[in-house]
Amino acid sequence: MKKYFVITLIFLSLAHIEAQEAKVVKDLSYYSEESLDAEKQMLDLYLSAEKDAPILLWIHGGAWAFGDKKDEASLAKLLSNQGISVAVINYRLSPAIWADPKFNTGIRHPEHIKDVASAFKWVYDNAGKYNFDKNRIFVSGYSSGGHLSALLATDPKYLEVEGLGLDNIKGVIPIAGAYDIPAYYDTHLKFNGIDLAENHVKGVFGDTREELYEASPTTHLKNLKTPMLLISESQSYQYTRILEEAMKKMSGIDFEVLHAHEFNHKEFYQHLSSTVPNKYQRAIIEFINGKSLSKLK
Repeated sequence: MKKYFVITLIFLSLAHIEAQEAKVVKDLSYYSEESLDAEKQMLDLYLSAEKDAPILLWIHGGAWAFGDKKDEASLAKLLSNQGISVAVINYRLSPAIWADPKFNTGIRHPEHIKDVASAFKWVYDNAGKYNFDKNRIFVSGYSSGGHLSALLATDPKYLEVEGLGLDNIKGVIPIAGAYDIPAYYDTHLKFNGIDLAENHVKGVFGDTREELYEASPTTHLKNLKTPMLLISESQSYQYTRILEEAMKKMSGIDFEVLHAHEFNHKEFYQHLSSTVPNKYQRAIIEFINGKSLSKLK
Protein backbone atom coordinates (compact mmCIF):
# COMPACT_ATOMS: atom_id res chain seq x y z
CA MET A 1 0.00 0.00 0.00
CA LYS A 2 1.34 3.41 -0.93
CA LYS A 3 2.41 5.49 2.03
CA TYR A 4 1.22 9.09 1.91
CA PHE A 5 3.21 11.91 3.45
CA VAL A 6 0.82 14.67 4.46
CA ILE A 7 2.41 17.77 5.89
CA THR A 8 1.29 21.04 7.29
CA LEU A 9 3.57 23.74 5.94
CA ILE A 10 5.48 24.57 9.09
CA PHE A 11 9.11 24.24 10.17
CA LEU A 12 11.22 24.91 13.22
CA SER A 13 13.58 27.77 13.88
CA LEU A 14 17.15 27.24 12.72
CA ALA A 15 18.61 30.39 14.18
CA HIS A 16 21.33 28.37 15.90
CA ILE A 17 23.14 27.61 12.63
CA GLU A 18 26.25 29.73 12.37
CA ALA A 19 27.11 31.90 9.37
CA GLN A 20 29.72 34.51 8.58
CA GLU A 21 29.13 38.14 9.45
CA ALA A 22 27.10 40.18 6.96
CA LYS A 23 26.09 43.82 6.89
CA VAL A 24 22.63 43.74 8.42
CA VAL A 25 20.03 46.48 8.77
CA LYS A 26 17.15 45.32 10.97
CA ASP A 27 13.53 46.24 11.60
CA LEU A 28 12.83 48.46 8.63
CA SER A 29 9.12 49.18 8.22
CA TYR A 30 7.83 48.52 4.71
CA TYR A 31 4.29 49.72 5.44
CA SER A 32 3.73 53.41 4.75
CA GLU A 33 0.57 53.92 6.80
CA GLU A 34 -0.12 53.47 10.50
CA SER A 35 -0.63 49.76 11.18
CA LEU A 36 -2.17 47.82 14.01
CA ASP A 37 0.53 45.17 13.59
CA ALA A 38 3.61 47.19 12.65
CA GLU A 39 6.02 44.61 14.12
CA LYS A 40 4.88 42.10 11.51
CA GLN A 41 5.23 44.59 8.67
CA MET A 42 8.99 44.93 8.88
CA LEU A 43 11.99 43.49 7.10
CA ASP A 44 15.69 42.88 7.72
CA LEU A 45 18.31 43.57 5.03
CA TYR A 46 21.41 41.39 4.60
CA LEU A 47 23.53 43.41 2.22
CA SER A 48 26.16 42.10 -0.15
CA ALA A 49 29.36 44.10 -0.41
CA GLU A 50 29.00 44.04 -4.20
CA LYS A 51 27.72 47.19 -5.89
CA ASP A 52 24.30 46.86 -7.56
CA ALA A 53 23.90 43.29 -6.35
CA PRO A 54 20.74 41.33 -7.09
CA ILE A 55 18.37 41.08 -4.14
CA LEU A 56 16.24 38.19 -2.95
CA LEU A 57 12.97 38.93 -1.15
CA TRP A 58 12.71 35.97 1.25
CA ILE A 59 9.38 34.92 2.81
CA HIS A 60 9.53 32.71 5.90
CA GLY A 61 7.41 29.61 6.34
CA GLY A 62 5.25 28.49 9.22
CA ALA A 63 1.82 27.43 7.92
CA TRP A 64 0.86 31.09 7.30
CA ALA A 65 0.45 31.27 11.10
CA PHE A 66 3.93 31.02 12.65
CA GLY A 67 7.51 32.09 11.95
CA ASP A 68 9.60 35.23 12.15
CA LYS A 69 12.27 36.90 10.04
CA LYS A 70 14.88 36.49 12.75
CA ASP A 71 14.82 32.73 12.20
CA GLU A 72 16.03 33.20 8.61
CA ALA A 73 19.35 34.86 9.48
CA SER A 74 21.59 31.91 8.65
CA LEU A 75 20.35 31.44 5.10
CA ALA A 76 20.26 35.19 4.48
CA LYS A 77 23.86 35.64 5.64
CA LEU A 78 24.97 32.70 3.52
CA LEU A 79 23.47 34.24 0.38
CA SER A 80 24.70 37.75 1.13
CA ASN A 81 28.23 36.39 1.40
CA GLN A 82 27.79 34.98 -2.11
CA GLY A 83 27.02 38.35 -3.68
CA ILE A 84 23.23 38.32 -3.26
CA SER A 85 21.56 40.85 -0.98
CA VAL A 86 18.54 39.51 0.91
CA ALA A 87 15.44 41.19 2.33
CA VAL A 88 13.83 38.88 4.90
CA ILE A 89 10.29 39.94 5.67
CA ASN A 90 7.74 39.48 8.38
CA TYR A 91 4.07 39.54 7.47
CA ARG A 92 0.81 39.34 9.37
CA LEU A 93 -0.20 35.83 10.40
CA SER A 94 -3.37 33.75 10.61
CA PRO A 95 -4.91 32.07 13.68
CA ALA A 96 -3.74 28.55 14.45
CA ILE A 97 -6.33 26.99 16.75
CA TRP A 98 -5.55 23.68 15.05
CA ALA A 99 -2.17 23.84 16.82
CA ASP A 100 -3.26 25.43 20.10
CA PRO A 101 -6.60 27.05 21.08
CA LYS A 102 -4.76 30.10 22.43
CA PHE A 103 -3.63 31.03 18.87
CA ASN A 104 -7.08 32.33 18.03
CA THR A 105 -6.39 35.75 16.53
CA GLY A 106 -4.97 36.86 13.22
CA ILE A 107 -5.77 37.60 9.60
CA ARG A 108 -6.91 35.68 6.52
CA HIS A 109 -5.91 35.66 2.89
CA PRO A 110 -5.28 37.95 1.08
CA GLU A 111 -3.69 39.98 3.89
CA HIS A 112 -0.46 37.91 3.90
CA ILE A 113 0.15 38.41 0.19
CA LYS A 114 -0.76 42.10 0.44
CA ASP A 115 2.07 42.46 2.96
CA VAL A 116 4.44 40.61 0.63
CA ALA A 117 3.54 42.99 -2.20
CA SER A 118 4.09 46.01 0.06
CA ALA A 119 7.49 44.66 1.04
CA PHE A 120 8.38 44.14 -2.62
CA LYS A 121 7.43 47.75 -3.34
CA TRP A 122 9.64 48.94 -0.47
CA VAL A 123 12.58 46.95 -1.82
CA TYR A 124 12.03 48.37 -5.31
CA ASP A 125 11.84 51.95 -4.03
CA ASN A 126 14.89 51.70 -1.74
CA ALA A 127 17.35 50.00 -4.09
CA GLY A 128 19.48 53.12 -4.54
CA LYS A 129 19.71 53.83 -0.84
CA TYR A 130 20.98 50.33 -0.01
CA ASN A 131 23.05 49.69 -3.13
CA PHE A 132 21.22 46.82 -4.81
CA ASP A 133 19.66 46.53 -8.26
CA LYS A 134 15.91 47.19 -8.48
CA ASN A 135 15.89 45.48 -11.88
CA ARG A 136 17.09 42.22 -10.33
CA ILE A 137 14.62 41.54 -7.55
CA PHE A 138 13.98 37.83 -7.01
CA VAL A 139 11.30 36.36 -4.76
CA SER A 140 11.54 33.13 -2.78
CA GLY A 141 10.34 31.45 0.38
CA TYR A 142 10.09 28.13 2.12
CA SER A 143 6.91 26.16 2.86
CA SER A 144 4.02 28.63 3.18
CA GLY A 145 6.54 31.25 2.06
CA GLY A 146 6.99 29.20 -1.11
CA HIS A 147 3.26 29.47 -1.78
CA LEU A 148 3.31 33.23 -1.23
CA SER A 149 6.30 33.71 -3.54
CA ALA A 150 4.55 31.78 -6.32
CA LEU A 151 1.30 33.67 -5.79
CA LEU A 152 3.05 37.05 -5.99
CA ALA A 153 4.61 36.00 -9.32
CA THR A 154 1.38 34.69 -10.87
CA ASP A 155 -1.49 36.91 -9.67
CA PRO A 156 -0.85 40.47 -10.86
CA LYS A 157 -3.41 42.30 -8.75
CA TYR A 158 -1.25 42.50 -5.63
CA LEU A 159 1.69 44.27 -7.25
CA GLU A 160 -0.65 46.40 -9.38
CA VAL A 161 -2.00 47.95 -6.17
CA GLU A 162 1.59 49.01 -5.45
CA GLY A 163 2.02 50.55 -8.91
CA LEU A 164 4.20 47.66 -10.13
CA GLY A 165 3.75 44.61 -12.34
CA LEU A 166 4.81 41.00 -12.61
CA ASP A 167 7.60 42.01 -14.97
CA ASN A 168 9.26 43.76 -12.02
CA ILE A 169 10.04 40.29 -10.62
CA LYS A 170 13.27 39.03 -12.17
CA GLY A 171 12.75 35.44 -11.05
CA VAL A 172 10.85 33.35 -8.51
CA ILE A 173 12.04 30.38 -6.43
CA PRO A 174 9.16 28.66 -4.61
CA ILE A 175 10.48 25.99 -2.22
CA ALA A 176 8.58 23.16 -0.51
CA GLY A 177 5.15 24.78 -0.75
CA ALA A 178 1.55 24.01 -1.70
CA TYR A 179 0.37 25.72 -4.87
CA ASP A 180 -3.13 24.37 -5.43
CA ILE A 181 -5.05 25.19 -2.25
CA PRO A 182 -8.19 23.11 -3.01
CA ALA A 183 -5.92 20.08 -3.45
CA TYR A 184 -4.10 20.99 -0.24
CA TYR A 185 -7.44 21.14 1.57
CA ASP A 186 -8.62 17.83 0.06
CA THR A 187 -5.42 16.06 1.08
CA HIS A 188 -5.75 17.22 4.68
CA LEU A 189 -9.43 16.29 4.70
CA LYS A 190 -8.69 12.77 3.44
CA PHE A 191 -5.69 11.95 5.60
CA ASN A 192 -5.81 14.29 8.62
CA GLY A 193 -9.52 14.86 9.14
CA ILE A 194 -12.02 17.67 8.93
CA ASP A 195 -10.78 19.63 11.96
CA LEU A 196 -7.34 20.26 10.47
CA ALA A 197 -8.70 20.81 6.97
CA GLU A 198 -11.21 23.39 8.20
CA ASN A 199 -9.21 25.12 10.93
CA HIS A 200 -5.86 25.13 9.16
CA VAL A 201 -6.62 25.50 5.43
CA LYS A 202 -9.96 27.31 5.47
CA GLY A 203 -8.84 29.19 8.56
CA VAL A 204 -6.16 30.78 6.38
CA PHE A 205 -7.86 31.09 3.00
CA GLY A 206 -11.63 31.33 3.53
CA ASP A 207 -14.69 29.14 3.80
CA THR A 208 -15.59 28.64 0.15
CA ARG A 209 -14.09 26.57 -2.64
CA GLU A 210 -13.89 29.72 -4.74
CA GLU A 211 -11.67 31.42 -2.14
CA LEU A 212 -9.31 28.44 -2.07
CA TYR A 213 -9.16 28.46 -5.84
CA GLU A 214 -8.43 32.20 -5.99
CA ALA A 215 -5.54 31.81 -3.51
CA SER A 216 -3.83 29.18 -5.70
CA PRO A 217 -0.84 29.98 -7.94
CA THR A 218 -2.06 27.20 -10.28
CA THR A 219 -5.15 29.31 -10.97
CA HIS A 220 -3.09 32.22 -12.27
CA LEU A 221 -0.31 30.44 -14.18
CA LYS A 222 -1.24 32.10 -17.48
CA ASN A 223 0.15 35.33 -16.01
CA LEU A 224 3.60 33.96 -15.16
CA LYS A 225 6.16 36.19 -16.89
CA THR A 226 9.30 35.45 -14.97
CA PRO A 227 11.60 32.41 -14.86
CA MET A 228 10.86 29.98 -12.04
CA LEU A 229 13.08 27.57 -10.15
CA LEU A 230 10.70 25.20 -8.36
CA ILE A 231 12.18 23.09 -5.55
CA SER A 232 10.61 20.38 -3.39
CA GLU A 233 11.59 17.78 -0.83
CA SER A 234 10.01 14.39 -0.13
CA GLN A 235 7.02 15.62 1.87
CA SER A 236 6.09 18.58 -0.33
CA TYR A 237 6.65 16.61 -3.54
CA GLN A 238 2.99 15.69 -3.99
CA TYR A 239 2.00 19.37 -3.79
CA THR A 240 4.84 20.55 -6.02
CA ARG A 241 3.99 18.03 -8.74
CA ILE A 242 0.60 19.69 -9.26
CA LEU A 243 2.28 22.97 -10.19
CA GLU A 244 4.99 21.24 -12.19
CA GLU A 245 2.50 19.26 -14.28
CA ALA A 246 0.35 22.35 -14.87
CA MET A 247 3.38 24.28 -16.15
CA LYS A 248 4.35 21.43 -18.47
CA LYS A 249 0.98 21.76 -20.20
CA MET A 250 1.48 25.47 -20.92
CA SER A 251 3.63 27.10 -23.55
CA GLY A 252 5.94 30.03 -22.99
CA ILE A 253 6.74 29.32 -19.33
CA ASP A 254 10.42 29.30 -18.40
CA PHE A 255 10.91 26.96 -15.45
CA GLU A 256 13.26 24.41 -13.95
CA VAL A 257 12.51 21.89 -11.21
CA LEU A 258 14.66 20.27 -8.54
CA HIS A 259 13.31 17.53 -6.28
CA ALA A 260 15.33 16.83 -3.13
CA HIS A 261 13.84 13.41 -2.46
CA GLU A 262 16.54 12.58 0.07
CA PHE A 263 15.20 15.07 2.63
CA ASN A 264 11.95 15.56 4.52
CA HIS A 265 10.43 19.00 5.10
CA LYS A 266 12.42 19.94 8.20
CA GLU A 267 15.67 18.34 7.02
CA PHE A 268 15.68 20.17 3.72
CA TYR A 269 15.45 23.61 5.30
CA GLN A 270 18.32 22.65 7.60
CA HIS A 271 20.28 21.56 4.53
CA LEU A 272 19.59 24.84 2.71
CA SER A 273 20.77 26.79 5.76
CA SER A 274 23.88 24.72 6.36
CA THR A 275 27.29 26.37 6.34
CA VAL A 276 28.53 23.36 4.37
CA PRO A 277 28.04 24.21 0.67
CA ASN A 278 25.60 21.99 -1.23
CA LYS A 279 24.04 21.77 -4.67
CA TYR A 280 20.68 23.24 -3.65
CA GLN A 281 22.28 26.39 -2.30
CA ARG A 282 24.33 26.54 -5.49
CA ALA A 283 21.20 26.10 -7.62
CA ILE A 284 19.58 29.15 -5.99
CA ILE A 285 22.74 31.23 -6.38
CA GLU A 286 23.29 30.22 -10.01
CA PHE A 287 19.63 30.77 -10.91
CA ILE A 288 19.83 34.30 -9.51
CA ASN A 289 23.08 34.85 -11.42
CA GLY A 290 21.47 33.66 -14.66
CA LYS A 291 23.52 30.49 -15.05
CA SER A 292 22.39 27.07 -16.29
CA LEU A 293 21.41 24.48 -13.69
CA SER A 294 21.76 21.49 -16.01
CA LYS A 295 24.86 20.13 -14.26
CA LEU A 296 23.13 20.17 -10.87
CA LYS A 297 20.39 17.70 -11.70
